[in-house]
Amino acid sequence: MSNIDFPNSPNNGDTYTFDSKLWTYDGEKWETSGGSKGQKGEVGPGGGEKGAVGSQGATGPTGGKGEKGEVGLQGSTGPASSVAGPSGPQGVAGGTFVGARYTPSANVATTTAGFDGTISSTVAVPIDVQVYDTNSIVSANTITIPNGVTYAEIFAHTRLENGSENSPRTHIFKGTTLIKTEWDSSTGASETRGTDITTGIIPVSAGDTFTVRISSASTGIRLDTSNSYVGLHATVTGTTAQGDKGQKGDDSSVPGPTGADSTVAGPTGAKGEKGEASTVVGPAGPQGTAGATGPAGDKGDTGATGPQGAKGEASTVAGPQGPAGGTFVGASASPSAQLDTTATYQTVALDTVAYDTSSFVSGNAFVIPASSSISYIEINADLESIQRASYYPTGIRIQNKGSTIVEDS
Repeated sequence: MSNIDFPNSPNNGDTYTFDSKLWTYDGEKWETSGGSKGQKGEVGPGGGEKGAVGSQGATGPTGGKGEKGEVGLQGSTGPASSVAGPSGPQGVAGGTFVGARYTPSANVATTTAGFDGTISSTVAVPIDVQVYDTNSIVSANTITIPNGVTYAEIFAHTRLENGSENSPRTHIFKGTTLIKTEWDSSTGASETRGTDITTGIIPVSAGDTFTVRISSASTGIRLDTSNSYVGLHATVTGTTAQGDKGQKGDDSSVPGPTGADSTVAGPTGAKGEKGEASTVVGPAGPQGTAGATGPAGDKGDTGATGPQGAKGEASTVAGPQGPAGGTFVGASASPSAQLDTTATYQTVALDTVAYDTSSFVSGNAFVIPASSSISYIEINADLESIQRASYYPTGIRIQNKGSTIVEDS
């Protein structure tokens, strides 16, 4: 039989099994939690003359107390927690661009001479050839504000034929209410140079409707479809934004609640070994008085409770989404001195800045910062010319890195 060899550097509560006995370390020494097996009873007294073969001897004494059962198996893993973990920190605010741009397909003409401020004295500009439309904004020549939009800009460029001396006007109506009018003041030509009109950024509500309309001092003034367009720009903010899926947030540093204790009991420890039966038979002799039956051995101790089940799985219920947001960016600048035209295009100076939210103005150019996440922009220009001698302005260009992207003459 080998010698007992306890583990080195035990911790309080550590257990060790040797020779079918369980030992527990109490912080100072190893203690066995089960008593040793009782001693075998003594052989009954013999003697006397040899007699006839006696009847079968009485049952031997009850074996000693069985060894303590082995530690039960570890309990099964508790069920996954149904309690959501705490909400993560609010995500970075963002916004989703919303917009539309259309061109007209029909050369509509004015039907009423003059404009009295009512919608009935105007003709609607057709909005039916889509350039882009992010949210099905345009229908039946009408712009309808989609859900989630609280600020928007409605804009248009119209060119009327044979209208330079007939006070051609372009209007924007909200419902049946006039909110903006622009008119072309050029004279001496059979065709206007075009009218730019915008509401600027204004507060709006979902369901608001807008139309772009024309009027003139005389009837029959037609819209030039090849040089006209209508559109809307806005940004959705709040929880209705449907931007790209954000990156996965960092794991929470706050642990979720501990899973509930398992209600499934661990398996029962193995049954202790049966005590050894007596192998010594008393010598044959006259049958003596049967001895009293020995007391029953004590019941073996219940095996130690198995260790606590593993921690429940992390919650799969996500915390509530943080609110999205949007930020307006833009810039406005104008030249400080008059610019005389020549036979070639000249650059308009941007040396008087009205506002600039993100350092867009650089020299005489608008520059999108390299670190910016901007993907849609609008460049507007409103120039007023004065005729001198034989020179007359005939064209305006907007260029991107030397390449012309918009030209209007």
